[in-house]
Amino acid sequence: HMVMDFTPRIALTTGPWNYSFQALMHTKECVLAIPTIDLAEKVVG
Repeated sequence: HMVMDFTPRIALTTGPWNYSFQALMHTKECVLAIPTIDLAEKVVG
């Protein structure tokens, strides 16, 4: 969990310990994949 002093719309926590951080720093690009409710129900349960 990320503690924030305001109501965020989207929060991302990453760092040099994972691949996503390295890719983000290299490409300066990010994609947020938000599934439809049908797919979300299958994934979350």
